[in-house]
Amino acid sequence: MNKRIIRALILAAVFVLTFTVPVLAFIVNPTSAGFGSYSTNVIKVFRNLAETGDSLYTFHYAIPYASDNYSDNYPVETAAETIVFKIYDDAGNLKATFTPYVFPYFENNGYGDGIASIYFAASDNAPVWGSSAQLTIDGWPAYFSGFPSFSYTLALDDYYAGTTQEENRDGLQTLILLWCDRLGSIYEDTGVILKASSDAGQVLSSYGETYFSGAIKGLQAMCPELYFIQVYIPTLMDTSYNMTMADYYANRMTGSQWDDGFTHMGQGIGVSGTVMATLIFIGLSILACIISVKKGWGIEAGAGISVFIGTAAALVMGNVLFAILMIVSLAAVVALIWLLMLRRVG
Repeated sequence: MNKRIIRALILAAVFVLTFTVPVLAFIVNPTSAGFGSYSTNVIKVFRNLAETGDSLYTFHYAIPYASDNYSDNYPVETAAETIVFKIYDDAGNLKATFTPYVFPYFENNGYGDGIASIYFAASDNAPVWGSSAQLTIDGWPAYFSGFPSFSYTLALDDYYAGTTQEENRDGLQTLILLWCDRLGSIYEDTGVILKASSDAGQVLSSYGETYFSGAIKGLQAMCPELYFIQVYIPTLMDTSYNMTMADYYANRMTGSQWDDGFTHMGQGIGVSGTVMATLIFIGLSILACIISVKKGWGIEAGAGISVFIGTAAALVMGNVLFAILMIVSLAAVVALIWLLMLRRVG
């Protein structure tokens, strides 16, 4: 084979190997990894928040960088890319893997202090409540060498003592408002305010809603009291309606003096008590309209009086047929009076 061809192949192979083999460049390790520097309320597990049997593991983590490493600047790669949280049950079985939420307004790329959580629905295979579950914080090997890993075994006190949904929601609300104060103090220089006052008390601010909704997925459903605009699922009302009241109003005049009076009056001209009451209503309506026109009040006043008479009669009689007859009669009366007025004008 020609030596020039051999040299060309060797150079091509060297070129390919040089530009395809990745160069691994680790980022600087944080000074430590673990919970926030506070001695209490750094981790808590709640249950029955959105449904019976669910559980929420939430904690205040801290992954600080010293000023001599980054001059108070954090790695360009976000913590969501480089940091991993894991939950194991007391037998060492991995139950969940999740990453920090990167909130741009903290200006830390997800490092430093923050809140993280993992939610288990009732149907999920969560660690046993009250067990010695384990939480770990690690850096991905692709980014760190010698990362200061952290491991914590949950104690019984880390599980919230309340059992009902209301108790656990109250406990979660209190804890998050406490975390708002702690993070607000830590990130005071950013000007981020995480909570606000409302008529209902302390709630999350717009910054707080954004941050905690990202750090604790589904928080609004689990603790709506933290939000200025609260969303509730209404309870369906009983729809087993019946006609008891309709039957009562339809028959309440039966046997009364009004019913007996209209019935006796109707017998004199061979009509029912309902029809007799309707005829009386028509007469009263015509009389009201005539008087109104003669007094110069206009047909509108007479029609208004007729409507009042008809409404009162309908309430007294409580009869659908009577109400229908009165509506038709009222229209006929108004039309008749208009005709009389037109004839008079003509």
